[in-house]
Amino acid sequence: MGISSLNLLRISFPPTDHLMNDFQTHTLYIAKREVDLLPLRRTITKTGKLRDAVILLRDLQPEESSLLLRVKHVAIDFTTDFAGDPGVVPGARFVAKIPLMHPIRDGEHMFLPADKLLVFPYSACWLQNREFMCNNCISALACDVEKYVTHQRTPCLRQLVYGKQLNGGLQDYIRVPLPAHSLVKVPELVSVHDCCFLFDVALPFLSYCVDVMFAGLEINLQSLPDLPERILIILNDVKREANDCLLVIRHLQLDHSIFTFTDPRLLAKPQTKERFRDKFRHVLVFTSDKEILESAVQFAARNVSKDGAKKLTIGIFRDISSEITCPNYCMFHKINLSYKDKFLMEDLLMTLAALNGGTRSPVSPTQQDITIQHGKSALRKKDGHTISTLPTSDMSKLSITEIRSSNSSTTRSSSQSTEIKNNEDQQSDEILSNSSTSAPKHTSWLHCDKDFRLCLDDNCVHDVTSLCHQTATINEMIRSGCSWKRVFYTHRLACHVKLNAFIF
Repeated sequence: MGISSLNLLRISFPPTDHLMNDFQTHTLYIAKREVDLLPLRRTITKTGKLRDAVILLRDLQPEESSLLLRVKHVAIDFTTDFAGDPGVVPGARFVAKIPLMHPIRDGEHMFLPADKLLVFPYSACWLQNREFMCNNCISALACDVEKYVTHQRTPCLRQLVYGKQLNGGLQDYIRVPLPAHSLVKVPELVSVHDCCFLFDVALPFLSYCVDVMFAGLEINLQSLPDLPERILIILNDVKREANDCLLVIRHLQLDHSIFTFTDPRLLAKPQTKERFRDKFRHVLVFTSDKEILESAVQFAARNVSKDGAKKLTIGIFRDISSEITCPNYCMFHKINLSYKDKFLMEDLLMTLAALNGGTRSPVSPTQQDITIQHGKSALRKKDGHTISTLPTSDMSKLSITEIRSSNSSTTRSSSQSTEIKNNEDQQSDEILSNSSTSAPKHTSWLHCDKDFRLCLDDNCVHDVTSLCHQTATINEMIRSGCSWKRVFYTHRLACHVKLNAFIF
């Protein structure tokens, strides 16, 4: 595939001590030097900090079978993203656009200038055109690379991930090989916030459902039966991460009543641990706390299968610092995302698009509440039968938590606009749906800790308390031990003027 060259734009500014008039805001500001607008990449140093480096012009030249992209948005986890190899650009979750005014074709795939393109962070040897590929990638190329089962059976052994082994999204431009296989188009109605944050809980949860809970079954999502066993999901924070799981439950059309949500704060209460003991068929652990994992083993129902034909499963979604002994009555499953999950990601985005568009997604959810009550089990009626839901919180009558952030023209973080619906009789389909007549252009369902601009404008105030950040600001947050896991950066060259070009 031949990629058209980037049309280079040269802009000349007067000396920096000359005041310029912004004809839109009618304010004076000092123009930036041309060198300050050179495209940058922010690499990790040996000390774990970031260092600015200029992207050379030769790195922006067209290459065969690759596509040059302008990074627009990047999501950062301050607890894990800066632990990559020195010299690597961090940022695994990012959305970009093609920096051209005309469409680009790669085989049967067409990329338009207006398309929001997610670079799927989990790559493979064959995608990166490695000279020496692993055996699994060689086997994958001999099969149909457009099928999920191909990459499920032969995952890349090198586990190449953007922001870890490959340069990630904290740079202004990135070159992506084989764009038809590396990129995911973000639907117009889906927030770029949600698109990036799906990798934290929702996509691993869906991957576990497909590969473990439904393993060996012929899955037909249109008529998927309700699972008979109870499932416990241990999150870092129920209020912030419940919507991630609810999206997957809706997508798979599962019965909400079999799921129980909890977190370390709730598990710290002795009565909670006692109620959960020997109650669950599947326990999913989204924390890295060793004690939580040890408790998860106790929550597994040992008598669920006396003949041992069906073992209990403990899903581990985070790295645990020390080893845990697995009892013989259960089985540990460590969930690591890989390229196969790109297909699941595309399905989730379709469900989100249908949700935001006010239309029923191809997989309609069950009309069943999750109810959290204190001190006793909550009862709900479904199809004429009474069912019981284990208590998971000390908050009385808290139904499905809805965290939404809306803006008619641009997406804001979920932390800026939070709504918690406490109507016990509200059905989940009503909570997780928008009217097509009143729905905003973008709606964010997943929690966001903070929203910032990553700009090169020296006229802005760059510190941890402002909305504009530079590399030095990020380094200051790293030094202070920032624990935010979902920080969303939008790349901006200048905030005082409408400037959308670099100087070459």
